[in-house]
Amino acid sequence: IRTVIVLFRRYIKTYAGKRQYDTLKLRIPVIGNSVTKIATSRFTRTLSTLMASGIPIVPAMEAAANVTNNQVVIDGMDKVIEDVKKGLSISFLLKSMHFFPPMVISMVGIGEESGSLEDMLSKTADYYDEELDASIQKMLALLEPLLIIFMGVIVGFIVISMMLPIFDLS
Repeated sequence: IRTVIVLFRRYIKTYAGKRQYDTLKLRIPVIGNSVTKIATSRFTRTLSTLMASGIPIVPAMEAAANVTNNQVVIDGMDKVIEDVKKGLSISFLLKSMHFFPPMVISMVGIGEESGSLEDMLSKTADYYDEELDASIQKMLALLEPLLIIFMGVIVGFIVISMMLPIFDLS
């Protein structure tokens, strides 16, 4: 088992392995939604901060994509950045990426039109941070009964294993 773990870790350090692993994380039913929220929050918060600091949009987008630590997002953002250099709309390009939720795309579009992109990105990051906290709380609330049942089974097994020899004596 140890070799399988070592080989798996080596594989996900390669480009193809990281991309497959990140794609798998996004497709897992409950976890994928949280992974998307985490990446969205990281991306929008970092991009907002960098733009508010006066960094040009292209280097800011490159840095924000790398902060997500998700190869699917990084690869998609590489294509978006190339098209941003050509002068295309960021919101249109993010929509074509098929990763970010519709609200992010709408907020980026509003920010582009109003000229306050960093404010809209900051508000979006705040929203997704709150959404992520709520979804984690929901997952923990679902996990608690499962842990109680699991502990009950273990305690029941211990009690039965202690009582069987006593019953055998009588």
